[in-house]
Amino acid sequence: MRRVRPRLGQRGRGRVRRSYLGIVGYQRLLDRRIVRFHKLKIGFAVEIVRVEDEGPARSSGLRTGDLIVAMNGQDVASVDDMHRVLAEWPIGRPLGVIIVRGKDRLEFPVTPAEAR
Repeated sequence: MRRVRPRLGQRGRGRVRRSYLGIVGYQRLLDRRIVRFHKLKIGFAVEIVRVEDEGPARSSGLRTGDLIVAMNGQDVASVDDMHRVLAEWPIGRPLGVIIVRGKDRLEFPVTPAEAR
C-alpha cells in the first residue's frame, strides 16, 4: 500500500498505471561458472520462457532463454525484483536490461509499455 497510495494521488485517475515488458519468466539458479565468468553478485536470474509477439521485449531483441540479471543497474534475482523495478519506472522511458545469453552478457534498451 505504501507504494500504491502516493501514485494514486499523483495520477488523479483512481488507478495505478504499471510498466510491463511482455515476457513470462521464472527465477533460475545460475551455474557457478556463469556467475564467476560474468562476475555476477548474485547466483539467481530470471529466465525468459515466453516473449509476447507484440510486446516491448520482442521489439527490443530479448529472446526465450535469455537470463535477466539486472534492470536499471539493479540486480534481478526474481520476478518480484523485476516487478519492483517496473513499478517505479515510467511508461515509455527506455530501461536498461542486462541479460546473459550463452556466453555473452548483453544490455538492451527496452521501452516498457503500459500493462493492460
